Amino acid sequence: MAMPNHRHPQKYYTKWFKALFFNSNRSSRAVFCAVLAVGCLCLAFVYLETDMDRKIRPQSVLMHQTPSDQKGDEETTALTAYSLLRRDRSGAAILDMLLAHAYCSAKSLHYGGVCLEINSQYPHQPAHEELLNSLGLEKIFLPFVPCPSRSNSSAIVLPRDIYFAPDTAIWTEEWLSEMRLFRRPMPPMVGQRPVQVAVHIRRGDVSLCMKEESFRYLPNLHYQKILENMVLPQHPNANITIFSESENADDWHGLSNYHLALDVNPVDVWKSMVDADVLVMSKSSFSLVPAVFSAGEVIYTPFWHNPLSTWNIVPESIVAESQREVNRLQQRCHLQ
Repeated sequence: MAMPNHRHPQKYYTKWFKALFFNSNRSSRAVFCAVLAVGCLCLAFVYLETDMDRKIRPQSVLMHQTPSDQKGDEETTALTAYSLLRRDRSGAAILDMLLAHAYCSAKSLHYGGVCLEINSQYPHQPAHEELLNSLGLEKIFLPFVPCPSRSNSSAIVLPRDIYFAPDTAIWTEEWLSEMRLFRRPMPPMVGQRPVQVAVHIRRGDVSLCMKEESFRYLPNLHYQKILENMVLPQHPNANITIFSESENADDWHGLSNYHLALDVNPVDVWKSMVDADVLVMSKSSFSLVPAVFSAGEVIYTPFWHNPLSTWNIVPESIVAESQREVNRLQQRCHLQ
C-alpha cells in the first residue's frame, strides 16, 4: 500500500475511505464495520464511569473514621456519602437507610446520614423520626440534613440502585451485631409471662383487589396456618397479638380468637415486634425492619426482600394454599 501523503492527509484518507466502501467487496466492508463497532463499544465502556465511581475510588475511608484517625491534610479529603430520604411510608424509608448504611460500611465509606432535597416535601418525616428513636437509631440517622450540592467534591448522594441491589445480603453478621447494640433494652420482666407473639398483617394501602406486579396481599388463612402449624405446637399458651389497620381490612375470619390491635401507634407496634418472642412478618418493610432488630424467633413469608439466615421460612405448602385462597377471594373483585 502506498504511504500517505503527509502534506495532504485529508485527501489520502478520503480516497482510502472511498476505496474501502465503494471498491471493496461486502466481506471487507463487514469486517471493517465490526472492528469499528467493537472499538466504539470499548471507548464507551471506558467513559461510562459514573460520577460516584470517580469520587469513591480515590477517596473512600473507614465508615467510623474520626478526626483523630486522620493523619495530615492530604488524608482528610475523605468522601462523605449520603442517602436521599424516601417519600414512602416509614417501613420502606427506614429500610432504605439501613441498606445505605450497610453499603457504606461494606465499601469503607463514611456515611454522612440521610439528606433532604431542597424545596421537596416529606409528609412522613415526623413518623420516620419517631420510629428511628424507638429503635435507638437516632444517633446514626438523625437529624436529617440538606443534601450536598453537586459542586461539593467531598460529598455525594448515593444512587439508590447502587446500595439497593445487594438487598439484605449487604447486612453482614458484623454489621447486624453493631446495629443491634443500639437497640433499646426491654423493660424488666416481672414474674412469669406467656410467650409473646406479634403478627403483622399488611392491610391499609394493600387490598385484595389491587392490580400490581408486586402483589403483597396475604389472606387471613395464611396467618391462621402459620399460627396453627409453626407457633402453637411449640407455644400452646402463647399470647398472640395481631397488628393491622382497619382500612381495607377483612372480617378477620379465622383470627377472631386472638387479640386484634388495629390502627395502633406505629412506635408501639415496632416496640412490640422487636420485643416479641415470636414475630410473624408480612410481605412488608414495616415488619422487615423490626425483624432485623428482633432478639426472638422471626417467621418470614418469601417476598422480594430476602430473609436473614436465622429466620424461619414459611413452607411452600402454606404459601401455595394461601395463593389458592387469594385466587378464590379475588373472584369477588370481578363482581364489583
